[in-house]
Amino acid sequence: MITYLSGATPTFKSNISSFNPLLYNSRFRPFEDLFLFFSRSGGYSLQICKMKMFSVSHKTVFVVDHCPYMAESSRQQVECDVLTKSRGQGVIPLAPVSKSLWTCAVECSMEYCRILYDVYPLHKLINYIVSDSEFHILNSWRQEDQSTHELMSALAAVGPPNPREDPECCSILHGLVAAVESLCKITELQHERRTTLMDTAERVANRGRIICLTNAKSDTHVRMLEDCIQETILEQNKLAAGSDRLMAIQQCDLVLIHIHPQGDDALVSDRPKKEISPLLTSEVHSVRAGRHLATKLNILVQQHFDLASTTITNIPMKEEQHANTSANYDVELLHHRDAHLEFFKSGKYCLDKEMKAKRGI
Repeated sequence: MITYLSGATPTFKSNISSFNPLLYNSRFRPFEDLFLFFSRSGGYSLQICKMKMFSVSHKTVFVVDHCPYMAESSRQQVECDVLTKSRGQGVIPLAPVSKSLWTCAVECSMEYCRILYDVYPLHKLINYIVSDSEFHILNSWRQEDQSTHELMSALAAVGPPNPREDPECCSILHGLVAAVESLCKITELQHERRTTLMDTAERVANRGRIICLTNAKSDTHVRMLEDCIQETILEQNKLAAGSDRLMAIQQCDLVLIHIHPQGDDALVSDRPKKEISPLLTSEVHSVRAGRHLATKLNILVQQHFDLASTTITNIPMKEEQHANTSANYDVELLHHRDAHLEFFKSGKYCLDKEMKAKRGI
């Protein structure tokens, strides 16, 4: 964003892509605030204000479908009778069970939240919303509400979807509208920055991401959801323009994840991120429930927050059932991608690759 300031001239903003490319340098990052201060003599100065900006990752809203069809089985069986060898004679083995689409969505979204809170305990915020015949906001942007314990307690109060509820009365739209409204609310950090800037508080940007877990009917249904979000953003931005307690949305990334049971055909097509409007981008993922959904959310949290994975191999651990012996395990750690920079700079990474290539690994 570029802001032009001059004597009595009103301040306005324009997208960085409309700025003169001769003034743009590769050392400037997209979505930084570039401020042009015009003097009365006709000259100008360019200032970059990084600390005033908030990236999309500052606010994440989860919208999880709680309609009756989410009570349907995922059809991925979970083996309960794992102690086969120690089971006594005459004991009937336990039949395998399968989780519902709702349970899969909750488990995977909670793992996303757990990773985020572990790596970024501050300033990366999540607002969790459940949608059925109305919306249920389970927490706020306040820092004290940012914990998996807080969210799990709220989800326990909501309970599983009611398969006997009238599906015509339920819609994911209730939650998506509430998500846009939530993105317009000011976080504590945004309020602090706006207070610090005083009369130039408009320099604080407001961006966010909506992750929607649902079972969509078709690609047409997906487009209808995108249109609804776009209209809601425009409406909420008009309200925010006349309010000190709301902020207009400059950018919203929608990540729509269509969850379907194992064995069912995907009624929704995958689609990479595309721009719906200057304010809204959207991407669609069609994923089978169960371990496939867990893998997808794990990949997304790494993409959204610039994380990387390091696996520590051959860690000896003793098992409770076999205390006299130990087995080697591999442990995966997620962390910020920058932690790998020194490793790559040292050249050890290239050396390891060459040695593995020689060994045929």
